[in-house]
Formats: sequence, structure tokens, C-alpha cells
Amino acid sequence: MECSGDDIPPDAPLTFHVELIKIQNRRYDARPVKKLGIETTHKPPTCAIKSKKGDRLAMIYVGTLKSDGLQFDAIKTPDTPFEFNLGAGEVIQGWEEGLEDMCIGERRRLVIPASMGYGHSGNYGSDPPIPADADLVFDTALLDIRNKAAHNKPMISKRPDDDDQGRWLWGWTVLESLGYILECILVFF
Repeated sequence: MECSGDDIPPDAPLTFHVELIKIQNRRYDARPVKKLGIETTHKPPTCAIKSKKGDRLAMIYVGTLKSDGLQFDAIKTPDTPFEFNLGAGEVIQGWEEGLEDMCIGERRRLVIPASMGYGHSGNYGSDPPIPADADLVFDTALLDIRNKAAHNKPMISKRPDDDDQGRWLWGWTVLESLGYILECILVFF
């Protein structure tokens, strides 16, 4: 594409969208990982609900090989996130364990041993392929919990001394109540 000086007015603001492909001269640790590493790289100021098994999570992420930093997978667009059900066996074990108790807006770096990733078989269906016994690094961000309604259901329990008198106790914690009130305010404004 050719442009001349007449196409863009002087002092016009310009926007560039740049994607970093590779970092040169970075040192990688090739020692094998023994257990799952979870590092929170960003924590939102508030956290009304946390992810739990049974939740449908919407994520963006970048997956790289720990040995050399080669990117093998990524979903970076918030408009089309990766969605899955936590605890349903739809993702590798490192994700199942590493993404529990995560807040919406939180970012985590997961360093996943091969045994919690693709193990001895690797994943030769990805491009580039993930070799056998490869430790993985995922930089993840939780965009949304799609089934928030399941989190907002109040816990109702019967008082032990009520027997059959029909009186019930709402078991919401103060934090859950404040989160619900804040969510209602945000919906109306």
C-alpha cells in the first residue's frame, strides 16, 4: 500500500496495532517442572465471584513451550474467547486445577508439567506441534463466568430448632450480599 503525505494530515493522531511474534535472546529454563505453578499477574480491585467446578469460563490465553518459548496456541481476542466448562474434562489437567478460584478480570501464568498437559503423547494436531513430555506455559485471563446465575443463588438452610415451622435462614455472606447489590446497581446504570 502506498501513501503520500497528502493522505494523512499533519499532526494527525495515528494508531498502530502491533503483535509481538518472538523475543530474541531470551533465556529459557529447560529443567523439567515437577508441579503446577500458578502466578497471579493481575488481580482486579474487586472480586464478586470466583470460578469453580461446573462454571462455563470465557478465557483468552497464549500457550508456549517452557523449553524455548515457542508459541503453539493463542486466543487473544476478547470478542471470540475460548469457552469451556471447568471440571468437565474439556481442557488439560493443568487448566482444570490452575483456573479454579479465579476472579473475572484476573490474569494468571500457569507453568504446567508435562504430566498435567499432553504427557508422553504430546499434541501433534496443534500447529506447531507440542512434543511429547513438554512442559507448558499459559498466560491466561478470565473474561467472564457465563453461568453467573449459579453463583447468585442464595444458600437456604433450615434452622435446626425450627423443625417443621417453615422458617428459613438465608445463608448469604456479607461479601456475597455486597457483590449482589453492586451487580444490581451496575445493571440499572
